[in-house]
Amino acid sequence: MPGAPTALVATPGNASASIAFAAGANNGATISNYEYSTDNGSTWTTRNPQSAASPVAISGLTNGTTYQVKLRAINTVGTGAESDAVSVTPATVPAAPAGVQGVAGDGQVAVSWLAPSSDGGSAVTGYMVTVASGGGSQSCTTATLSCPVTGLINGTSHTFTVTATNARGDSSASAASSSVAVYVVGGTGPGGGKVFYAPGLQFGESFAPCGSGCTYLEAAPADWNGGPGSGDPYRVWGGGDGTPGSCSNKAIAGASFTAIGSGKANTDSIMAACPASSGDNSAPAALAASTYAPTVGGAVVTGWFLPSQDELNALDVSSVSGLNPDAYYWSSSQGGASLAWLQLAGLGGGRDWQGDVVKFFINQVRPVRAF
Repeated sequence: MPGAPTALVATPGNASASIAFAAGANNGATISNYEYSTDNGSTWTTRNPQSAASPVAISGLTNGTTYQVKLRAINTVGTGAESDAVSVTPATVPAAPAGVQGVAGDGQVAVSWLAPSSDGGSAVTGYMVTVASGGGSQSCTTATLSCPVTGLINGTSHTFTVTATNARGDSSASAASSSVAVYVVGGTGPGGGKVFYAPGLQFGESFAPCGSGCTYLEAAPADWNGGPGSGDPYRVWGGGDGTPGSCSNKAIAGASFTAIGSGKANTDSIMAACPASSGDNSAPAALAASTYAPTVGGAVVTGWFLPSQDELNALDVSSVSGLNPDAYYWSSSQGGASLAWLQLAGLGGGRDWQGDVVKFFINQVRPVRAF
C-alpha cells in the first residue's frame, strides 16, 4: 500500500479549500487517486474525478468553519496511510456594507454605515468610503463604522459608497448614500439665503421637506421682500386689534413650540388657524414668511417659515444674520392667546431682548428654511 502524503499546504477558498501535497512512496503500485477527510480522519471522501495530481480541491465547505484535513493515497493494493492533518478555514470577501448615510459639516461629510450581513468567514479588518457622485476623489479608511470625508467643496452635493475588507479581499461597493449637500455658515444655501445654523449633526424640523434629516438652517437674504434696499417688511403677528377670537387674540394649537426644529410646525399651525390674507382672521407675519418662494437656479424654492424662538435667536447670534440692528423681529412661537415672542436684534450675545408682546404690534419678519 502507498505511503502517507507529506508537506500538506492548505489554501482557503470560497466554501472550498485547495490542499497541495507531496506524494508518498507508491511501494510498487502506481497511485491512482486520493481520499480526503475534513474531520481529522473520522470520515473519508474519495476524490472525484479521479486524479493522482496535487492539489486536491475540496468543495461544499462552510465559510468561517475550521477543518482538519488529511489525505491518503489509493493504488491497486489498497488505501494507504493517512497524512498528518492541516488546518484550513474557508472564506470569501465580506458582503457589502449597508445603510450608508452622511451628515454634512464645513467642507466635509461624516459618513456612517452598518456592518456587512456576512464577514465571508474572515473578520472584517477595515472599510473604505469613496465619493460616488458630485465630483472629487476623496475617501477615508477606518476600522470602525464611520469616518469623515474631508476636502469637499462647500455648496456641492455628494453621494458615498463603502467597501469592507477582510483577509480575502474587498467587498463589492455598498448602495450609494442619499445625496448630502455640503455647506458652511455664511455660505449661500440652496434657497439663495445665508446659512446660519450648521450643528454638524442631523436635526428634525417638523413638516419641513427634510423632516428628521435636516442639517442646516438658512435665512432669506436681506432684500427678500422685493429687491435691493427693500429690507425686512413690518407685519402684525395676528390680525385684529386684540378682540377675542381674532388672530390677535386666539390660542392657536400647535404654535407654542420654541426649540430649533419647531418653526415650520408653528407656522403651519398659525396658517391653518388664520388662513385669510387680511383682516381679523389673518396672520400677516407667518403669511409673509411662508409664501416666500424665490426662484434659484431655475427652480422655485419653497418651505420657508417664520422661525421659532430658538431659531430666531440662532439667527441673531450668528455672524451672518443680516438682521437690522436694534429692530424687533417676530418669532413663530406663541406666548399666549394674545401674545407672541419677538427678539431685539443686533446687540450681541443672543437673546438681547426677547419676550411676549401683543400679537397686533407691528414688527419685522425674516423667513428661514431648513434643509
